[in-house]
Amino acid sequence: HLNMNMFKELEGNLVAAIGKVLFGFLTRRQRAGSTEAAAA
Repeated sequence: HLNMNMFKELEGNLVAAIGKVLFGFLTRRQRAGSTEAAAA
C-alpha cells in the first residue's frame, strides 16, 4: 500500500517534469522561427 502511494507520487513528478521539458522545447522551437523549425 505504501509502495503504491510512493509510485503514484513518483509518476506524478515524472509526468510534470516531462511536461515542463516538452513545453520548453516547443516554445524554443516557435521562438527560433518557422524556417528553422521546418528544417529541423
